[in-house]
Amino acid sequence: MVVDIKLPGLSGFEFYEALGARPPVIFITADDDPAVAERARRLGAAGFFHKPFSGRSLADLVASLWGTP
Repeated sequence: MVVDIKLPGLSGFEFYEALGARPPVIFITADDDPAVAERARRLGAAGFFHKPFSGRSLADLVASLWGTP
């Protein structure tokens, strides 16, 4: 699951925490606050990207975590 931290109505963190079963997650954000990265780490994020980031870097992480089809 790839989740932006800033969502309308609630944060990506709140959304993720509200899930019953929590799948592996990669958080993305434009926020450069170190506390944001720390919260993602505490939630066990498989990845964390600051915008802008390359699509290739995201695809490479997904492939390394879950394999390529």
